[in-house]
Amino acid sequence: MLVARRLYLYFVAGVSLAVLAAGLVNLLELALQAVWEALTGTRVIFQPPDGFRRELSLYSALTVVALPIWLLHWWLAERLLAPGRAEAELERRSLIRALYFAVLLFVAFLLWANAALDLLSWAFEAILDVSEPFTMRLTAEFVIGRLAMLVVTAGIWGYHAWVCLRDRRAGALSGSADWLPRLYLYLAAAFGLVTLLTGASQLIQAV
Repeated sequence: MLVARRLYLYFVAGVSLAVLAAGLVNLLELALQAVWEALTGTRVIFQPPDGFRRELSLYSALTVVALPIWLLHWWLAERLLAPGRAEAELERRSLIRALYFAVLLFVAFLLWANAALDLLSWAFEAILDVSEPFTMRLTAEFVIGRLAMLVVTAGIWGYHAWVCLRDRRAGALSGSADWLPRLYLYLAAAFGLVTLLTGASQLIQAV
């Protein structure tokens, strides 16, 4: 019964968090577009007059629906770790909780790293004056989208990394609760190493 409850709570929490992240990314992108257009007088995306309001309504609805669902299920999952509960230590060491954190942290890290790499690539192209057929409108749309993804994924990753660190400090972890987060760290380190070697080799080749 406890395993089935864990599966339900963490599955619904993960799905609702993904929907919430999508809504937040697009809402932040719309907000940044509005700020850019107000400051520069240049439209980022040419769309019908009611296009902005439609997108705002859609992504606001996604956020408003997903946020309470995620908060409720995450609160129910975290309530099992309350001090004094008999199952707190068992919950902290469960495979399902460890798998949830490992997958979520790795996916959030990959999305964040991809957005960061795109922004850095764009910045170096601008600094080195690469002759790409980018207009100011397309460049603004690209940068705003990557910035929104960067901010939201960083917030999600940071919060869940803090929860993992809190669990580890609360008591010695063993089994899957110990090695799954470590597996995520090694996978992230491997991704960083491969990216570094690829960039270094291409830089040497270019030089």
